[in-house]
Amino acid sequence: MPLPIKDVLDAMCLSVHLAPLPDGIFGQTYFNNATVDIYDRDKNVVSADIEEGTILVSPDVFFMRNIGSVNNTIIHECVHWDKHYKFFELQKLINPQLTSISCAVVEEYKKDSDKLEEELKWMEWQANAIAPKILIPARTGRAKLNDILNHLTRSLTSTSRAYIMELAISEFADFFKVSTMAAKIRAIELGFDQAAGVFNFVDGTYYPPFSFKKGTLKKNQTFIIDRNNAIFESLLNPALADDFKNGRFIHAGGMIVINDSKYVKIQDEQAELTEYALAHADECCLVFDRTTRVSSHYDDSFYRICFLCRDADSKSFVEAKFNPSEGKNEDVQKRAREMTAIAEEAKRVTDILSETPSSFNGTLDYHIKRRGYTNEKMEERTGISSRMIQDYRNKRDAKPTLQSVLALCIGLNLQPAFSYDLIAKAGYNIMIVSEEFLVYRYLIDNHHMENIFMWNAKLKDAGIQQQLPKNGNKNTAPEK
Repeated sequence: MPLPIKDVLDAMCLSVHLAPLPDGIFGQTYFNNATVDIYDRDKNVVSADIEEGTILVSPDVFFMRNIGSVNNTIIHECVHWDKHYKFFELQKLINPQLTSISCAVVEEYKKDSDKLEEELKWMEWQANAIAPKILIPARTGRAKLNDILNHLTRSLTSTSRAYIMELAISEFADFFKVSTMAAKIRAIELGFDQAAGVFNFVDGTYYPPFSFKKGTLKKNQTFIIDRNNAIFESLLNPALADDFKNGRFIHAGGMIVINDSKYVKIQDEQAELTEYALAHADECCLVFDRTTRVSSHYDDSFYRICFLCRDADSKSFVEAKFNPSEGKNEDVQKRAREMTAIAEEAKRVTDILSETPSSFNGTLDYHIKRRGYTNEKMEERTGISSRMIQDYRNKRDAKPTLQSVLALCIGLNLQPAFSYDLIAKAGYNIMIVSEEFLVYRYLIDNHHMENIFMWNAKLKDAGIQQQLPKNGNKNTAPEK
């Protein structure tokens, strides 16, 4: 069952009023008597005297960002009242002028304030940590979320894990009457780590849910990083700057992801994650160590007057720090560098193929010149006479045997794409399924940096009787 908020308030002798709070302020807890504007039953604004122990809540409190709905705000303030009342009483004793100070003179008071950052951080952390546990107890919360997930998984067989989790967190939040953000945070605390991939708001934008392998994120780790943090890390963190400079990573979907079409697509001039990336964030996205600090929007002086505020726009600053020694990041960076190397090689191969002539003799001549070989050098490397190689280079009607073409490929140590191109231009199709052709393709794909003698040995082992020309130098070393 959801927490009976009214019973809690009555037991603590606290009262709640709806009030026209300033933009962005969700709640105010008064630790002193005051005269304030509130809404009456007819929703008219009236001035009223209130006592200490009064919580003012904005009627526009419902949202899914970093504070929560009415219940989140009320219980958060109840924790402050229960745990921190004496702190404010002592502040009034130390600073008697605070007994009647109003919000309008915060700036004046601020001048003489001594800093209480650590105390305030502690109080805010304590309220944030305790409130979700009061609203969603561990045992019943875990049981309820498991029930919801089991039901949705059976009902939505074709829906992704990430969207099922997002629907589950939404239903979980509705049941316990809390904000989706509070429900998400509590779910993660209860061991549902996939909840970290849903309801992510970054730089004011909602991004689609994502999923990842269980156990990928440690405590206080996140995939999510805002634009400012991403810029800072990409420029100033030496372990990441080189990868960004070379275009291996991009900030997309609120994460830093490998910059490859497998993971990123451009939609309306914006980089977005592909469906594959959303389902495999651990494969393509970097992990960041997360530290949270209380908003600097209001400093300690604001808290030392007569009320506490829940501020919608206050940045509950999440500082994301890249850790290069994190094993998962090492894997993703290695993958990014390999994919970049593959892309660069693919471009190199494409550029070369676009320059080759359409004929066999022209293409052979192009590759021999590209290697800087002479006909005599080619004779050493292929077992084909220099005169025959001269004919192959000059005569458009030259008809070399398949074995001779293969010898030319290995003699030049051609990259597989170039070998297949040369073989096709010689008039042969080795893509036909046969035992002999399968062996040739295996050698081209996996052993193109060897020499003709190594190939002949492998052909013999494979039971292929037709050997390649043999009169080369057995000590000929492979060349790139």
